[in-house]
Amino acid sequence: MAAVSFQIKGVNGGFTEVNGLLSLGKDRLLMEFEKADAIVGFFRSGATSVGIEFTSIRDLVYKKGFLSAGKITLRTKSIADLSQVPGSKSGSVILTVKRADHADAVTFDSAFQMAFSEFKLGQLYKTENGENG
Repeated sequence: MAAVSFQIKGVNGGFTEVNGLLSLGKDRLLMEFEKADAIVGFFRSGATSVGIEFTSIRDLVYKKGFLSAGKITLRTKSIADLSQVPGSKSGSVILTVKRADHADAVTFDSAFQMAFSEFKLGQLYKTENGENG
């Protein structure tokens, strides 16, 4: 299973750190994350899991940073799809990937793009053949 570690920056004006793992499941993404206060890192939330079905995803783009962290931008078709994800705005969230995790991000992006394309082709096939679902 392809997965990549991420951070979400700027939550609660920078007073909250969000660290997590984005992984690829069958026909969905799974975001697992934990929030902590950025000052001392003492107050932590429990781990939260959010599943995002492929039918809800508009796109996912990974851009490697030049001499800095890379960014994964996930956009969904509805604001509600990311309502549980801290730092999301208007159905979009930017996940920061540390330079050390660049190889994992590239592997994840490739696996996601392949799986998402296959899913969309499957949906197109079902539509053309009059199948429901």
